[in-house]
Amino acid sequence: MPSDHPRSIAVDLDGVILTYDHWRGVHHFGDPMPGVVDALNALMAKGYNVIINTVRTNTEANRLPLGELVSILENGLKDKGIPYTSIWSKPGKPLASYYIDDKAIKFSSWDKALQDVAEKDAASHGNL
Repeated sequence: MPSDHPRSIAVDLDGVILTYDHWRGVHHFGDPMPGVVDALNALMAKGYNVIINTVRTNTEANRLPLGELVSILENGLKDKGIPYTSIWSKPGKPLASYYIDDKAIKFSSWDKALQDVAEKDAASHGNL
């Protein structure tokens, strides 16, 4: 990444920034995770752009216009006091230096990745 490109961190919303136990619709926002406001402020103070990366902007799944989904997110994040730089609302994932996501599998090898997927799947849905 060029040195003049701002450093960015894409952060998942549900389960990372806000508590999450199951989908309750686009208007429901869980409570802020412990330490999230301080952590996001610290990242921004270090020069990172904090990009909210969430499937809540998926117009097909949520059956609302993109502008309305983004507005709901902006208002929900403001109400919860969550600092951020931008909300990613385009297809695919944003260009970022790092991604923070509760469903991520850190890659080191395919054997380890398959093991990690099986463990996560067994913990939440039964055997893979």
